[in-house]
Amino acid sequence: MFFNFVNQEDIIVRSTNAVESLSDFSIITVGRLAQIKGQTLIPETMRLLLDAGYDYKWYLVGDGQTRQEIEDLIRENHVEDYVILLGTKDNPYPYIKNCTIYVQTSFSEGWGLTVQEAKILQKPIVTTDIPVMHEQITDGENGLLAEPTAEGLFRAIKKLIDHPELQQKFVENLSHETHDNSSELQKLYDFIES
Repeated sequence: MFFNFVNQEDIIVRSTNAVESLSDFSIITVGRLAQIKGQTLIPETMRLLLDAGYDYKWYLVGDGQTRQEIEDLIRENHVEDYVILLGTKDNPYPYIKNCTIYVQTSFSEGWGLTVQEAKILQKPIVTTDIPVMHEQITDGENGLLAEPTAEGLFRAIKKLIDHPELQQKFVENLSHETHDNSSELQKLYDFIES
């Protein structure tokens, strides 16, 4: 098995590029808009956050087949001013770097590449509690694992917002993690040569 190659240095450098202004309290989700990626949970989760008094904005970077469904759910939940579809971006890293919380909503993943990128950029992370995320996130240490429902995501995001010291703990712990997986490239070379 070969994991996706992640160039930590490139991600950090590219994250410094200018980006349009985000809300002071912002959540980012990056990925192809597809049923398996779970972004259809976002409008209801945002509604729960607003009803609980949390004035955040949730930005989605990416495009795909569920865009219209997500737009319909945004209207149904009356969160048009709070869930913003940014479309595809060549460089999502400044968005991740400048957010308050990174959230991954997937129902299934082969490997959470954007979670790895958020870890490199030392962002507080909430991700759905699916098997592959246990390889990347230790619940309560470098992120939170949430039930893959709107209510589950709401509870995890609320916990993170209500406990800034937990956000700081995650950032601190991520700053000590090694994210260089250049050995994956060597594994590939070794495989090709064999």
